[in-house]
Amino acid sequence: MPNPRYESGRRFEYRQRDAWRERGYEVMRTAGSHGPYDLIAVHPRRPVVLIQCKVVKTQAEAERLIRTFKKSPPLLPSGPYTQVMEVWVRKVKRVVSGWV
Repeated sequence: MPNPRYESGRRFEYRQRDAWRERGYEVMRTAGSHGPYDLIAVHPRRPVVLIQCKVVKTQAEAERLIRTFKKSPPLLPSGPYTQVMEVWVRKVKRVVSGWV
């Protein structure tokens, strides 16, 4: 039986993949890579976007994750890419994003 937390995270990744595609990006999901990013979004005229997706229960958890992400992103922020953490907050049913 699949892990419910894994299933929830995967659903959120697919939702975000589709949202980035609607913005004109080609998006690849990096499932199984165990790397720091879940999605890679490529646009012909914009920097590559590396996206980390998380699902949490509360707004406070989301804000804590984003603060930590901004303070210490997985990659140096000087590369030819942009890094973003997108967090689905279940209790308020919304996405909170933090960009580096």
